Amino acid sequence: MIFNVPASVPVMEYLVVYSGLKLADAMKIPTWCKPIFVGVMGVLTDFSLDPLAVSQRFATREGVIGRWTWYPGASDIQVHNIPVYNFTGWFLLCGFAAVFLLLGRWWHKKTGYNSTVGFVYPPLSMLLSLGVLVSPLSSFLLWLAPVFKKGSIAEVIMLCFAFALFVVVMIIWRGRMKSALSLCEDYPVLMILIGFHVCNLLFAVIGSYWNILYITLPFAAVHILLILCIFRRGLRFEQA
Repeated sequence: MIFNVPASVPVMEYLVVYSGLKLADAMKIPTWCKPIFVGVMGVLTDFSLDPLAVSQRFATREGVIGRWTWYPGASDIQVHNIPVYNFTGWFLLCGFAAVFLLLGRWWHKKTGYNSTVGFVYPPLSMLLSLGVLVSPLSSFLLWLAPVFKKGSIAEVIMLCFAFALFVVVMIIWRGRMKSALSLCEDYPVLMILIGFHVCNLLFAVIGSYWNILYITLPFAAVHILLILCIFRRGLRFEQA
């Protein structure tokens, strides 16, 4: 545990960021679109992760708790006992990480690909993204603070706004590729982004958590189809 967060969570978030950037780099989109793309990769991943995590409950010495337990306020807008702002939070965390990684790449290039900078900027980018995440900027992007308060309809608005930005990115992309994708070299991306969903759905079925499938299944299906579409475009680019 890191404080009260399982160590697997930041590892998984970094894997999602890595995979999202790998796809975004291959797509013909402006640099400013990449953090938006990576952020939504995080949101789509969490829509199958969190409903399962809160459903898997275990008896401990402290009582019955979930693999992940939320204690939402009475006024918080929730999806299956999960605050809506949590999903937007994944958009921010993965998006901020992508921003700082892109800045780190620029720094690495400006120093003539200095090896020390190459080792330093990835972990530094993660720390900086976490720093921004706990800043007042996040409260504004999660529920439009200070105009609106936590638990207001603004949480839903901001989540919808994140998806709207993603639609804009997809319109800009229009299926165009800047570089190829290879099954031999880029299979980790498929294993990560698709594998997370497959595992979550599998454990939902094994645990008979049928009540969460209305959430996890549609988002997993959309995410998997999107990843396969991008890979298909990348493979065609490679063949061309």
